[in-house]
Amino acid sequence: YDRRDASQARRAAASPGLTYLETLCLQLELKFDGKIAEVYCNRFQDPSHHIVWHKDTYGRHIFVLSLGRRGVVEFRDTKTRQIEAIQPTSGDLYFMPLKMNDTHEHRVLKAAEAVSNEETNKENG
Repeated sequence: YDRRDASQARRAAASPGLTYLETLCLQLELKFDGKIAEVYCNRFQDPSHHIVWHKDTYGRHIFVLSLGRRGVVEFRDTKTRQIEAIQPTSGDLYFMPLKMNDTHEHRVLKAAEAVSNEETNKENG
């Protein structure tokens, strides 16, 4: 939701979930000395849900708070094609600076791909 929109803020006040989200936003703003303008939620409804390679075009820094299933997020350098991965668990927070879109794209793997990659890494590691 757009926190700058007064009508959406009033609606948020009437929703327990959005009230909690607003509390989290205020805490993050204090901790990181910045303003959160918008909040987007991706709900991974089943193990096949994923997000394909992309660059974000919001024109803002992005914080991601993981609230659900343990997933794998991959970041790929657009020149070298080298991939780095993180696996946030529920409650983890990570930051994607705006400049990251100049050099990388990212995706969220399907649950089965994440398990397969984890098993391969154990075998090779």
